[in-house]
Amino acid sequence: MKKLKSILVLLLLVAAVALVVVAGVRYFNLPCSEVKVAIADKSSHTMVSEAQVRSLILKSSANPIGQKVRKFDRKAIEQVLKQNPWVRGIQSTAINGSCLTITITTNTPLALVFPSGQAPLVLADNGLLLNDDSRCSNLLVINGN
Repeated sequence: MKKLKSILVLLLLVAAVALVVVAGVRYFNLPCSEVKVAIADKSSHTMVSEAQVRSLILKSSANPIGQKVRKFDRKAIEQVLKQNPWVRGIQSTAINGSCLTITITTNTPLALVFPSGQAPLVLADNGLLLNDDSRCSNLLVINGN
């Protein structure tokens, strides 16, 4: 009787471990159903929005929706984000169930530059001169005259 009880407890323990393993494998193989984007250094002068970046990702071949959330291609997403000069890169990624959250860093505009006879440009914090897409206010003005 004591032996039978030990065998039943052992079988129950093995079944519980198997259930935990199966549940863990299913959890880690969930397909990605949502992509969220956060901007790490968001300020009043951020030249790109979370919605713009999310749209850029979802319209590209690097779109992780439907793929296993743990196997998304970070390098492919970074290549897509480089299409927008205001996105500096991916700071971090987080996975919560079937949701992938991507936190990005952006270039910050420092000054408006008005070269002689050319369209205005924006000087970013990394030294790049970028097109002025959204007309920042409250920035230093550099005139080429």
